[in-house]
Amino acid sequence: MLFRGFSIIFLAALTSSCSLSLISSRINGTLTSGASASSAVAIAIGAATPTAINSVGSVVYPVTYTNAASVNLTNAHITMNPTGTASCSSAVVSNGTTSTPSVTLSGCSGDGNVTISILAGSATDASAVSAGSQGPSAAITIDNTAPSLSIGTPSNATVSSSGTSAFTVNYTGASAVGLLNANVTMNTTGTASCSRLVTNGSTATPTVTLSSCTGDGTVTISIAAATATDAVGNNAPAAGPSTAITVDNTAPLISIGTPSNASINGTGTSAYTITYTGASVVNLVNANITVNTTGTATCSANVTNGTTRRL
Repeated sequence: MLFRGFSIIFLAALTSSCSLSLISSRINGTLTSGASASSAVAIAIGAATPTAINSVGSVVYPVTYTNAASVNLTNAHITMNPTGTASCSSAVVSNGTTSTPSVTLSGCSGDGNVTISILAGSATDASAVSAGSQGPSAAITIDNTAPSLSIGTPSNATVSSSGTSAFTVNYTGASAVGLLNANVTMNTTGTASCSRLVTNGSTATPTVTLSSCTGDGTVTISIAAATATDAVGNNAPAAGPSTAITVDNTAPLISIGTPSNASINGTGTSAYTITYTGASVVNLVNANITVNTTGTATCSANVTNGTTRRL
């Protein structure tokens, strides 16, 4: 009897244990031997449109759910994975309860790449098994660095009304350039004034030529902002002022001093000192001298030190 009673108690314990195991399995949604069931839901993150933006742009990732009985994709399911200094402040889900929601990224700063991932639990299949995670997606480019430009040195440092001086402008990182005459400002001193002409304004190396310069003084040029853009719409900044050119339309002055001897005969000489003011180059030769006579007087003229400013 004791053996039979013990057997009954043991079988009861086994029965109770099996019942508990079955209950535990049903709570987990299956009748398997303790292994977790995988979801039938498949998630695909499509390519973003566009693939590159700056701080004022936005991109949209299409998401597709397959074999989902229920979809509930929310902003909280989205993780952004940045590189470099890139960062986006907003990831917004649209149509999150459909099989084709979308995720929009915006407010992106810095420079680098960003991908997105979707956390587990955004959908369930017909057996109420939750979908797993998905990602990372294809990367988008965040570009907030504007094109740069520089103004080269003038081809001629000093010009008069008949001369010209050209500045080469160099753009870096621009996908489109549109430099016009109206974008160039001339900054003058004194009475200087010039005309300006832009050539090759749609290339990465336009030229600004100054000509027909009047007056006296200096001229520099400056270039307005937004004369070029890059692929995502960043505008080039303003540039300048450039190196100055000198506009000089005042001719050198010449003065002839008094003769060293007021009266001479056939064996005597008399010298005149000639002074040049404002001349950078002097080249006075005998052929430049005219002797003006009265009566029967005649003399020969000989220039010495003809390349100096005082001779």
